[in-house]
Amino acid sequence: NRKLSKVDLRIAYLSGTNLSGVDLSELDLSGVDLRKINLSGANLSKVNLTGANLSGAVLREANLTEANLSRANLTGADLRKAIFDKTNFDKTILNNVNLKETDLTKVDLNNIDLSDSDLSKTKLYGVNLSFANLTHADLSGANLTEADLSNANLSEAYLSEAYLSEAYLRGADLSEANLSGANFKDVKGIEEAIIDEENKKYLQEKWGFKFD
Repeated sequence: NRKLSKVDLRIAYLSGTNLSGVDLSELDLSGVDLRKINLSGANLSKVNLTGANLSGAVLREANLTEANLSRANLTGADLRKAIFDKTNFDKTILNNVNLKETDLTKVDLNNIDLSDSDLSKTKLYGVNLSFANLTHADLSGANLTEADLSNANLSEAYLSEAYLSEAYLRGADLSEANLSGANFKDVKGIEEAIIDEENKKYLQEKWGFKFD
């Protein structure tokens, strides 16, 4: 990978440029306009992207280990198979992103907007998604084992064939979500979730849950 010098890039015009495979580790890119930039395969470990605009950016297989994405805008970004280890997602905007088949194990996505996003076949083992907005999100085939989905908004989400074993669902909104083929073995708090009558009937017949 090419290594850029540790210069201050905050004044550079980078929107729409191709920096695929480039080493940007530890740089300060806070507040930078990075709309539609191509950072696929780039090394973004420990990069400061606080408040940066990454809407429509391509970050496929990028390394975002310990990157700071707080308050960054990633609307519509392609994040497939990017590496997220100790990444800071505080108040990050992630609606309509593509995270298909990405490993997000134990990532903290508390109160994050992931509405309309593609999370199909994504590894979400032990992820904190409490109070997250997952409206219309595609979670088909996703592994949500032991995930915290308390008070998350999953209304009209697609959870077909998702694996939710031991997930925590207290206060979660599953109204009109597609639950066909999803695995609800040993889930917790589902009796206190918000569920439409059709899905209640399905869960009662398929998994034996009892609702008031």
